[in-house]
Amino acid sequence: MIYTTGFFITSNFEALQKVCRLAVDNNVPLAFNIAAVFLLQFEAEKVKECLDYASYVFCNEDEASAYAKLYDLPETDYMEIAKHIANRPTVKEGMIRYAIVT
Repeated sequence: MIYTTGFFITSNFEALQKVCRLAVDNNVPLAFNIAAVFLLQFEAEKVKECLDYASYVFCNEDEASAYAKLYDLPETDYMEIAKHIANRPTVKEGMIRYAIVT
C-alpha cells in the first residue's frame, strides 16, 4: 500500500501524479488523505484527480464538508459524503474505493 496526502499537491504535484500512476499500474492500493480544507477550496481539480486513483480516501469532517460544497451535497451528512467519494469514477475498471470520514 502507498499512503500519501494532499499536501503534495502544493509542494510537488508532478511527483504525486507519478505516485498515483505507479500505484494503479502496479495494482498497489493507494491511500489518499485529503489533508486540508484549503486544498478543496483552491486546488479542487487536482484533489479530484488524485481521488480517481485512490483505493482508500481519508478526510476529517471539515474536509468532508468542503468536499460536499463542491457537489452541492448536504454538508453534515458524512455518510452520504463518504458514499459519494467512494462511488466517484476510478481510473481503472473494477477498482473499489473506500472512503473514511474521521
